[in-house]
Amino acid sequence: MGYNQRTGIGYGRGSLYVHGMSGIQSIQYQHQAISEFAGERGISIIQRYQDDGGSGREDCRRVLQRMLVDVQANDRPVDYLFFYSVRGLAGELEGNLSIVTEISDYINIVYSVSEQFTFHA
Repeated sequence: MGYNQRTGIGYGRGSLYVHGMSGIQSIQYQHQAISEFAGERGISIIQRYQDDGGSGREDCRRVLQRMLVDVQANDRPVDYLFFYSVRGLAGELEGNLSIVTEISDYINIVYSVSEQFTFHA
């Protein structure tokens, strides 16, 4: 992958019900939708994160914290962070958004595929 290639990371959440699916099926669907969306725009997904469900207070935050550590360690900023839906952050909205805000220091654009919501860092 060349240095000029736009890059992204994806986040899927198992407790997010999508088209009647939950758990691993939902996560697979979310990552597929994120990959298709990114691919159509010439963006390479370099890392995928998932939490398998449970409490948004603990599971979501743990995965987001791991994502934050990883993006801080990158040699160059990642261009995009893709969520399938911002509803996946709702478990403990204030705490999770705090981590996403920290992540945005290292990522240029946060994008929700299903809501087509964009946050420019």
